[in-house]
Amino acid sequence: MRYETITMHDVRLGDTILSDGILMLIDRAPQATCHPINQYGPTFATRGRILNWDALVAGEAAADCEFIVAMVQGDKAHAVANGRTPDEEPRWTIQGNALAEVSRVIPARHWWTPGVGRDDLRALQALLDEV
Repeated sequence: MRYETITMHDVRLGDTILSDGILMLIDRAPQATCHPINQYGPTFATRGRILNWDALVAGEAAADCEFIVAMVQGDKAHAVANGRTPDEEPRWTIQGNALAEVSRVIPARHWWTPGVGRDDLRALQALLDEV
């Protein structure tokens, strides 16, 4: 996978974000929070759906994945204990203003290799689609 560094102001619905070893799909639009607005703009937050949950639980994704797994499982238990319905899929919150950076996955269709023409890329994509 290839990534680009963006700020929380650039996170969009449908993005796949890598943050703290968590690969998450942004399936809820980021919303402005009630944090004070300063020279770096408003703070935005969203709860993304964790895509690599099994790797996190197995301890394969990040050095601090035990903490992340415990937090997500604790959030679910807290919701049940308080009579709320927990999210069906594991989720993680990301938030920040224009200073907070995350890594956005660049879809393979947007990769560009110097010296390779469009026809070559189309042929390569056709081969990948067959796999």
